[in-house]
This record gives sequence, structure tokens and C-alpha cells, in this order.
Amino acid sequence: MVKYLLSTVGLKTNVTAGRETPILLAAKNGIKEMVMQILDVFPTAILDKDSANKNIVHLAVENRRTQLYYGLVRKKHFYESAFPFAALQMQWEDTWYK
Repeated sequence: MVKYLLSTVGLKTNVTAGRETPILLAAKNGIKEMVMQILDVFPTAILDKDSANKNIVHLAVENRRTQLYYGLVRKKHFYESAFPFAALQMQWEDTWYK
């Protein structure tokens, strides 16, 4: 269904800055399934940032969306493009704490 909605809306795959894109809204609200399906259809959406220059990792962590955060960590291409050093450090600290 998400694929159909995105194709109907005609979402562009270019990097957007300063706008609330569907993936940013889904990350902010913790809708893991939508974020993952958007990334499957538009892998470059991982580079989207909002007006405060925050990507989907920042929004997931800031809004305490742990399931979304750990879902993103499991995606292979995620490490290659949008995983900031601070998030890697936070993951290590979380593992150390446990």
C-alpha cells in the first residue's frame, strides 16, 4: 500500500533539505513499517533532512523511537550512508550499559 501511495503522489527521489518529507514524518512518529518500505522503494530518502538539519536517525532518537532506531541499525545500506559517528557511539554505550 505504501508503494502505491508513494507512486501516486509522485514523490521525488532527490535529497530534500528543509522540508518535512514522508520519511521524516514517519520517523518522527515512529512508524517503522512505513520508514522501511520508503527506504526499500527510495533508498536515497535516507539522506533527507528537515529544517533543523536532522535526518531520520536524529528524529528517531530525539523522539525515543527505539524500535525504529534498532530497525534502522539492522539495515545494511544504512551504515554506508547516514549513520553518524554519534549514533555509533550511542549504540556502543547502550551495549556496554546492558
